[in-house]
Amino acid sequence: IGGGAGHLLSGAVLLSTASQLKSTPHGTALQSHTYAGASSRALLNGTMLLDALESWRPSVQTIGSTIGSILSELEEASGGAVVCHGMGAKWGGLFTHEDPAARAIADADFRIRCAQKKVLPYFCPESGFMLTPRYDDDPDLLGEAVRDLAQCALETTREMGWPKASLVSKCD
Repeated sequence: IGGGAGHLLSGAVLLSTASQLKSTPHGTALQSHTYAGASSRALLNGTMLLDALESWRPSVQTIGSTIGSILSELEEASGGAVVCHGMGAKWGGLFTHEDPAARAIADADFRIRCAQKKVLPYFCPESGFMLTPRYDDDPDLLGEAVRDLAQCALETTREMGWPKASLVSKCD
C-alpha cells in the first residue's frame, strides 16, 4: 500500500536525467510512492483491503488450482527443463539450464512464441515468467491463456534440446 509504483514510476519520470542522480548527496532518487504524505488515505485503503480479502478466497483458490495443474503438467512434460512453483494467484516458471547464456537463448525464443500466441506473462530477468492474474478473471479463459503459455515454454525447451545432465534440479 505504501510502496506504489516505486522505482518504476521514478524511473519513467527520471529516465532522461538519471545520470544527474550521481551528483546528488544521496546518489539516487529519493523514495516516492502512491500514498506519500497521505497516511490517512493509506490506512483507509489498507482497512478496506483487509476487509475484502476473505471474500476473494474462493476466486484465489480457483485460480491456484487452474494454474497449478497446467504448470505441473508443463514441468513434467519438459523433463525438468522448466521448474514451476507458486500458490493461489501467484505462479512462475524458470528455465533450468545450468548455463545463463543457454537460458538467455531460451528466454528470447520463449518471448517470440508468447508474442505469436498473444500471451504476455511477466518475463523474469533470470529467464522465466510469472503470472499474477486478476481475481475476477474467467477461470476458463485464464486456463486457455495459461495452456498457451505452457505450450510456448514446452516448445522452447524442445527446440533447445537440452540434455538432462545440463539441468539444475529443484534440489541443487
